[in-house]
Amino acid sequence: MQRIILKVGSSSLTNQVGRLEFSKILQVVEQIIELRLQGKEVLLVSSGAIAAGTERLGWNRSNLSVPEKQAAAAVGQAKVIENYTKLLEEFGYLGAQILLTREDMDDAGRKFHLGNTIEVLLTGGVIPIFNENDSVAVEEIRFGENDQLAAMIAVLVHADCLLLLTDIDGLYSDNPADNPAAVRIPVVETITDEIMKTAGNSGSLVGTGGMRSKLEAAKFATAHGVEVRILPALERGVAVKSLTGEDIGTRFLIHPSAHKRSRVN
Repeated sequence: MQRIILKVGSSSLTNQVGRLEFSKILQVVEQIIELRLQGKEVLLVSSGAIAAGTERLGWNRSNLSVPEKQAAAAVGQAKVIENYTKLLEEFGYLGAQILLTREDMDDAGRKFHLGNTIEVLLTGGVIPIFNENDSVAVEEIRFGENDQLAAMIAVLVHADCLLLLTDIDGLYSDNPADNPAAVRIPVVETITDEIMKTAGNSGSLVGTGGMRSKLEAAKFATAHGVEVRILPALERGVAVKSLTGEDIGTRFLIHPSAHKRSRVN
């Protein structure tokens, strides 16, 4: 059975002023259901907790201290997971929340038990929903992004493909906002230094990462036998379209020297 990781960032779940939009969460859930109906196992990595929390608390995200961001994450995570689980249940599926820090992924014992938990959930047809535990992960709030978390999970569970759903439609030869001649790169065989130079910083009000974060995640995952694709989150059915061969987004091929371990289904 094909195993797919979907990752969606805060900017793909919120509007221009950083408010969480239910319709965008619904679009993500609809893609999960489409993939499940095709017989695929699906795991979701979703940001949005801090954005949702600042909205509910009536705070301005632009001038929050780190403790305030952590408090907002605690409030917002409840709202995010509530939206996902309610929608999944309407389609007949259960969702399970798993909050992680980098320490969880770096510790061999924790990672072993995490892997076992995930396998039990998937065997039971449950959709695991991951996010960084922003309420305690200070470094991740300041510098991290769920792209790396998604890549680590993809490698841990021996996923077939990691789909990074974002508010852009793929990797470009240059910043298309600054260079009208920039073109989308449909396939990347190897992430070279030249490819990395095309990445800029985050330009989003609510996101903490940018294209560089996605390229770093793709480099890690493809080196460990997981294919990666950057896809436009707001295009309906984009996950299925991409996996069935439509030329959309950017596809990062598994590194030729990667050794992909087989999993037992």
